[in-house]
Amino acid sequence: MPASDEEQHVFVVRLRREPREVAETVPEWRGVIEHLRSGERRYVRAIADIVPFIARFLDGDGSAVPAQGKGWLAKWRRS
Repeated sequence: MPASDEEQHVFVVRLRREPREVAETVPEWRGVIEHLRSGERRYVRAIADIVPFIARFLDGDGSAVPAQGKGWLAKWRRS
């Protein structure tokens, strides 16, 4: 059964990896995440900032980051 529009959330995430000035330093991830229905957007300086932003729309108050989110984020950061 298809979910209603109110049960669905669509996010657009744009990330870029910025090189650092010191050659041996790990590049930084920067970008923006946008919740399309509300138009709310947040600029991020770390990939870890994505899950808490999404969690706010899933649980209402942002107090809990879903366990699934923690898993995919950790896996993605290692790749």
